[in-house]
Amino acid sequence: MTNESSGRDAYDRQLGMIDDLPDVLSTRPSTIVDTTPIVGLSQTFIVQSYRQREVGDRIFIQYVDSSGTQRIVIPPKVADVIARQRSALTKKSRSKAARESQDGRQPGFMKMSEADRKKARQKGAATRVRKAAARQKRGARRVNIQ
Repeated sequence: MTNESSGRDAYDRQLGMIDDLPDVLSTRPSTIVDTTPIVGLSQTFIVQSYRQREVGDRIFIQYVDSSGTQRIVIPPKVADVIARQRSALTKKSRSKAARESQDGRQPGFMKMSEADRKKARQKGAATRVRKAAARQKRGARRVNIQ
């Protein structure tokens, strides 16, 4: 899919057309590394979304594995379908959970004994305190560096 005259493919052209336009919002690129533990294969995805007023969302995906790199642009119509399907799955999941609760079934966290719930709450509180101290320590280091 390379345009011989300019040396740019569809990914580059579309990204160049939409990037830095005044009516476009974008996310930072997110990098996700997915590793299969037993086989040891890894795949890297770099995902960035752009939203253009009155056009819709366009998703840019770069996929890297041992065989090379592929770059894909998900157009607004396809991005809308993905969002719609995700929303439908969420709705089904919530409906199923509501039916189960009406049947008298309990969700997993409710199946814990009161003692186990208390331990989980204590563990969560200790984790929050530890993380807050680490954040405060990092903040103090930043102040000293500057």
